Amino acid sequence: MATDGGIARAFAGLESSMDAMVRQTQTLLGHFARGDEGAAAAEMAAMDRSYSDLLKQIDTFSRTPRRAENSMGLAELENTKAL
Repeated sequence: MATDGGIARAFAGLESSMDAMVRQTQTLLGHFARGDEGAAAAEMAAMDRSYSDLLKQIDTFSRTPRRAENSMGLAELENTKAL
């Protein structure tokens, strides 16, 4: 059975983080539209934490194909040695 090396899981994490940022941005803009600066400030603080998570997910996603490629390369090397 073929595997994607965790790429789908890494992408799902990235997509989830992006969705959270979009929802928070919409909420933030709603607070500003209503003139509720206190709620907007609290939402911005939450967005800072979400942004940190998003950066981690981007890093994870960018590393995943390299790890999968390295694993595949090592497997091929072992197959070659067995010949």
